[in-house]
Amino acid sequence: MSYQLPPEILEISARILRGENIKTHQQSRATVSALYKDKTLSAHGETRELTESEQRTYLAARMPATYAANCRSFEIILGTLPQIEITSVLDLGAGPGTASMSALKYFPDIQKLTVLERSDTFLNCAEKFLASYKKELQCIKSNLTANSDLPEADLVIASYAINEIHPDHLKSLLTLAWAATKKILIIIEPGTKIGFQNILKAREILVNLEAYLLAPCPHPLKCPMQDTDKWCHFRVRFNRSKLHQQIKQGTLNYEDEPFSFVAFCRDKVTLPTDRLTSFPKKEKGFLSFESCTSQGEIAKKRIMKRNKEQYNSAKDITWGDGLILND
Repeated sequence: MSYQLPPEILEISARILRGENIKTHQQSRATVSALYKDKTLSAHGETRELTESEQRTYLAARMPATYAANCRSFEIILGTLPQIEITSVLDLGAGPGTASMSALKYFPDIQKLTVLERSDTFLNCAEKFLASYKKELQCIKSNLTANSDLPEADLVIASYAINEIHPDHLKSLLTLAWAATKKILIIIEPGTKIGFQNILKAREILVNLEAYLLAPCPHPLKCPMQDTDKWCHFRVRFNRSKLHQQIKQGTLNYEDEPFSFVAFCRDKVTLPTDRLTSFPKKEKGFLSFESCTSQGEIAKKRIMKRNKEQYNSAKDITWGDGLILND
């Protein structure tokens, strides 16, 4: 599966950035990376927005990575709920509309997109990018915590967004987001210890709201990685464009993006018995992997090659995939 931004989006992005100084973007990239991967914007008391220069750098340096993370999150969701029909999307803290673009790749029945974003620069970019899909589009300029209600949608997304708000406002935001959710709510964060802590907080709030877990957790019990040195995250690889390589001053033509996420749905679904928490290993005569189990534990497991049916169903699995294993 390709996790690359569509060619038409790359072309629009290149037009927006054409003629700009690469060194300026290289300088801005370090700040953008720190804010989105290593720190939380809430540490700035919700007042720290990216500068216009940083926002434009985001298009080349961060948008491809967040797009890939969103794509992989939707893949994992569809592994549990493959037949879900999504016709409307509400994208909270949408930035340039990255999550909406990812959703359009996986849910072909989408007819309406609503993006909520506080930045004029990002809203203008989202309008340019999403207009190319020829869907009904509503752009709302708003801070995430400035709303008393939110428009309903089948799919509600908060992608790399809740790290921008103060923890005191998280419960009220997620309560509103869940009220607006007709089918699925998904929250995606950087795959760091801080990002995972944000996911844990969101998970606890939504479980208490009696939302049904969809992914990645195969259970609603306490997370077995909570209060440990480990953190639940996944990884997705995508190819770098020439501009992306230049800005990051990298030698590799690809990048791995770590991310954490949690998704909930309105209707209870059959969850996998196991969710892979690292890459599996194929060894002589068996497949070995670590997984989070439906009993709320992290376990080391093997599937023997002689168990042909189970082995064949699992031989192509990767980090993040779910399995239903018989005892």
